Amino acid sequence: MPHANAALMTHFKGRYGAIELLDSAKKLSFRVNAPELSQTRNFCQFNDLSTAIAAVELGVLPDFDASVTQYLPVVPGKPAKSLTLKQALRVGTPEVFSGLQSKITVAQLSALNAKSALPTKVSTSSAFALLSWFKALDSDVLALKPTTKEALRSLLTIRNRRTIKLLAFSSRCIEETGAVGASVGMVTRPPAAPIFFAISVDGKTRADLFYVAPKIRDAALNEFGYWPFEIPPETTPGSFIVPSK
Repeated sequence: MPHANAALMTHFKGRYGAIELLDSAKKLSFRVNAPELSQTRNFCQFNDLSTAIAAVELGVLPDFDASVTQYLPVVPGKPAKSLTLKQALRVGTPEVFSGLQSKITVAQLSALNAKSALPTKVSTSSAFALLSWFKALDSDVLALKPTTKEALRSLLTIRNRRTIKLLAFSSRCIEETGAVGASVGMVTRPPAAPIFFAISVDGKTRADLFYVAPKIRDAALNEFGYWPFEIPPETTPGSFIVPSK
């Protein structure tokens, strides 16, 4: 049963946004601005992820470690940069995903969308839809090849705090009137059931949103004791979809 929690909004520090924390053990969710979580937004890095999944699933590329250097523009007098699909997701390379999209037919994409296999449909999605897709990935029910699902898990941002682990996909993207950031994922706390989260936050530019959604996420999770700040963080190797800068 959803409950609004106005105190969570203080973590946005005056920014417009929305959040849901879902305690799957108690079947209880805490939401602020739920209509915003239902709105379609330009979560462009999730769009790139959808393109990458489709490319691997349909055999355009063998896996996420495959080279995508051939899709980069040629700069006269300069050697081509070596880039894998996983790296392209991390740094954000529009040319790569545009090139991959040209190799995928509308019918193939529609078939994957019909199975809800991709985080976004066509070019837009909502935070709620992204969270639904993430929960399906966690439950291992996505209509994808086992190797594709395993590769997706390797792309997650992973942070450990002793026995507590946070796994997330995040995004920062330009829109017509500004920019939007998001973070979607879960906190695992064995033997308790996981906590799922979805955060959307607006900004003026993509740079303006650097690490904003993750900070809001961490503060909100901490408020409910799901991701306590007092435990020193430990590092775990993992890949970031969101570029560091």
